[in-house]
Amino acid sequence: MAARSRHHSPTLCTILRKHLYLGFGPKQFPVLGALGGRTAALLLTCVARHTALGAPCIASRPAPPKRELIPGQIRVLMAAGLLAAMPDPARALPPEPASFHAAAAATPLGIGSGASREAWAAAAALSRGITLSLYAAPREGDWGLSMDERWIDAIAKAGFRSVRIPVRWSNNAAAGPDARLDEVFARRIDRLVDAFLAQGLVVVLGMCNYSQFDGLPLLDGEFGVADEAVQLRFVNLWRQISRRHALRSGRLLFELYNNPHGTASSWNTLASAALTAIRQSDARRVVIVGPVGYGAGALPQLALPQDRHWMAVIHHGEPLRFVSQGRPWVEGADRWLGTTCCDAGQLKTMAHELDLAQAWSQRQRRPVWLGRFGAASAAPPDSRARYLRAMRDAAESRGIPWTHTDFAANFNVRGLPQDSGIYDVVKQRWHTPLLDALLGP
Repeated sequence: MAARSRHHSPTLCTILRKHLYLGFGPKQFPVLGALGGRTAALLLTCVARHTALGAPCIASRPAPPKRELIPGQIRVLMAAGLLAAMPDPARALPPEPASFHAAAAATPLGIGSGASREAWAAAAALSRGITLSLYAAPREGDWGLSMDERWIDAIAKAGFRSVRIPVRWSNNAAAGPDARLDEVFARRIDRLVDAFLAQGLVVVLGMCNYSQFDGLPLLDGEFGVADEAVQLRFVNLWRQISRRHALRSGRLLFELYNNPHGTASSWNTLASAALTAIRQSDARRVVIVGPVGYGAGALPQLALPQDRHWMAVIHHGEPLRFVSQGRPWVEGADRWLGTTCCDAGQLKTMAHELDLAQAWSQRQRRPVWLGRFGAASAAPPDSRARYLRAMRDAAESRGIPWTHTDFAANFNVRGLPQDSGIYDVVKQRWHTPLLDALLGP
């Protein structure tokens, strides 16, 4: 008798591929126990190895003998139990603007160089997003905020499709080269990631503000390490983070570092080492990498291994005198208070960076994400709304997914707000004109 195909039935593969990307995770694994024996083992192997959209659903072991469940029986059980435990695809991932699909469809995929289908799908799903930056502080609460679980619902119900979570991992790990993660802290981040995934959002989990790596003075609450351990810790942190999340949904993306410093060559070397460490436990997870300085003009300096599952990111800070007015860490910013937006010259400046990013994306056949843009809270409110809408329209018209700079770093918490937040954590409500500028019709 001819051996059975090592592929599962097309219908079952379609079901698995859809739901792995839309939220299938470890919490649903026990449901597979109802299938029993070798059938469950085969499906779990597929789940563990192919947690990204479009991955081939191929079992790593031969098909079960005739006495085991046949594909038709598996489909019945899946319909009766497994699918009931999965999120509704229509709710789990809201539809992206057509321009994003058009940008991906216009690029021939699957051959030659450039990004994978997974990377393009992840890029489309990223927009429209917001950043939750409280874990970028040396310690949670240092910047005026501690996590409030009500914000998870607020972000999801507002209509955001993704959330960016930059984390100061370096200050929550051992000082040695192995950089062993603080388990209590890591589990706290795990729960936050899972909570957003459960809401159907795409999550970008990143590393940020490793002061010693950036060559910056240590802040209050940070600790120093031996110079020779700094870069080793960076790589080993990512090795642990990747292992920790290897079985989570393909809607979880990694961002290697927020705003790397130093030279392009040194960053390329370190980023390649970190990417290699990630691939040891997670071969297909989409990883996001930005150039030194994070401007679109620096994108050509990125040189990484031939890995099709990474995409690029840029930050946008123009027009400078408008977006940075009043920020105490920007020299001369007090003199810019009252600057308005957006005249023709400012709009031209804003578009320039996006044009550079679009051109690089088309040449390299790799998506670019606008990972940060926003105006300081000290800017005139009506100008902030005009600026946000102009940036949103400019990015979307170019097929560039975007994420707003901040949810509420210290908005109305202590003193004059210095961030770009759009949510009032005291009154527990959005600043409606700003939210409408980002998500409204």
